[in-house]
Amino acid sequence: MEGPLRPPVLAIPPGVRPTIVCPDWCTEGYDAHVADLGQWEGLVIHRSTEGPVWHSRVAYPDGTPDQTEEPLIQVTHPRAEDGMTIEQARELLEALSAAIEEASR
Repeated sequence: MEGPLRPPVLAIPPGVRPTIVCPDWCTEGYDAHVADLGQWEGLVIHRSTEGPVWHSRVAYPDGTPDQTEEPLIQVTHPRAEDGMTIEQARELLEALSAAIEEASR
């Protein structure tokens, strides 16, 4: 068996502004979410993009997480590839821990 199947997604008629429910950590705007609907087969991507570590989760417009997609954690620290000091690494660890905690809610 392949894993959970997505339930059917209803189309949104032209001109209708759908309700999109975001988690408190989402930094995406309404228009970005509406654009996601067509690209993600009626799903939206909630993103928390503050700082060197950010995370995202695919969900239905009503806020229900899509069970076929795991939350993703992204590291965008400018020194992540070139090496960093111990203090920079500690700051990155702190940011990564916070992102993991927030994405797990």
